[in-house]
Amino acid sequence: SNVETVDPFGKATFRGTANDYYNTRVDKFDVVTCMGLLYHLHSPWHLLEQIINHSQPDILIVETTAYAQGIGEEKFNTVGNAYSDKNIKHPIRIYSNYVKDDFIRGIETTPMKLDKYWNYPDMEDFSYNFEGFSKSKHDMWLGVFKREEEKL
Repeated sequence: SNVETVDPFGKATFRGTANDYYNTRVDKFDVVTCMGLLYHLHSPWHLLEQIINHSQPDILIVETTAYAQGIGEEKFNTVGNAYSDKNIKHPIRIYSNYVKDDFIRGIETTPMKLDKYWNYPDMEDFSYNFEGFSKSKHDMWLGVFKREEEKL
């Protein structure tokens, strides 16, 4: 099995942004996870389109904020914050958030359909229970989407 990680910072099999990754390769993956990333992007829809169309996952796992905070200025090129694509001299340093229902509705306009989700910290049936987890994940959710057969 092949595992690829994309991250502009730290240890990853591809060091750069998702745009940089999709500009250099297109690989189909069984599962794609997008964890704690969307709320740092000025165009989270663009990333989701790339994942769904280029990686064509059977399962897409998304973790992001549950409540829209609008558009705001994003700290730039620091760990956990937005990084610019290669060759972007003047990146737009904002983030744009959407509420959970907007993300679900948007993703479901594609062959990906929500299978299940959890709101943090309401995760009694989830097996993670370590100090700081609920606090660090406050107002976030995790959704599992599965690809449905496309109708012709």
